[in-house]
Amino acid sequence: MDERPLEPKLTRKNPIFGSFLLLWKDKLAFASFLYLIALFITSALSPMIVGDKLTKVDFESFMFHPSIRGGHIFGTDALGRDLFLNILIASRSSLMISIIVVGASTIIGTFTGMLAGYYGGILDDLVIHLIDLMMAFPSLLLVLVVIFIAGTGTDKVILVLIVTGWTGYARIARAETLRLREFQYVEVAKCLGGSDFRIIIRHILPNLVNVIIVMAVLGIVGVIMTESGLSFLGMGIQPPDVSWGLLVAQGRNYLTNSWWLAFFPGLAIFITTTAFSLLSDWVGVIVDPVHRMQLLDLVRQKPSVKIRTSRQKG
Repeated sequence: MDERPLEPKLTRKNPIFGSFLLLWKDKLAFASFLYLIALFITSALSPMIVGDKLTKVDFESFMFHPSIRGGHIFGTDALGRDLFLNILIASRSSLMISIIVVGASTIIGTFTGMLAGYYGGILDDLVIHLIDLMMAFPSLLLVLVVIFIAGTGTDKVILVLIVTGWTGYARIARAETLRLREFQYVEVAKCLGGSDFRIIIRHILPNLVNVIIVMAVLGIVGVIMTESGLSFLGMGIQPPDVSWGLLVAQGRNYLTNSWWLAFFPGLAIFITTTAFSLLSDWVGVIVDPVHRMQLLDLVRQKPSVKIRTSRQKG
């Protein structure tokens, strides 16, 4: 194997190349990346892949065991429908909800926290007391209370998870803004006549976006778990819509004789949340210039080295 050091310009002057080089060197993160890419593509194409196969009842295929030879690798359910196709369709709902909730929570929480931290005073007091009040309750209990008031259904679940999910982003954004607003470059921007909006967008937001991105990736894990828990309890996604948590709930009644009905949807939840968690480690490295450069220097000096981005310190 060629052990010649990589050219510095390939890793230092090309951040995209350097980031994917670190991803390639971390095999767990790379496998997670490939899995999530495949998952997003198949979930987006799932309506075309599945077609009308899940609307047809086939009692001749009732409760088939998982079998590659039989054509049902995850088995079939009580109506003879292929469980793999059910999980594929359910992934669309689970991923859609997580992306919408995390996206909205990130935007609302980040800008609320920045405004509170930048202006301070009464606005800051109101925001921090609201955050403390909401975070004083266990998150799942708070979600259950709001769901009980608002009702069930996909749109209600999305709304409730946004309402209860923005506080973490706001808390981090506020703390970072309180620190950043004292920096000299912010004072210079004020002296030069920069508007508050321009200072917040051009000088404060870029310096806290890194930690927010890492939080958002991990936030997807939390949303998938919370939505699955709500659907399992019957307070989340309702038929005819389907999600991984709902499939687990439907399969628990057949655990004795048809274990696969709950096992494979639960396995999908486990693998997906683990993949997002592992990928967040890589994201945390690439958004930290110092740590990224340290690892890239290590890779440049020893091209055969294997890296775990979550735990490797330069």
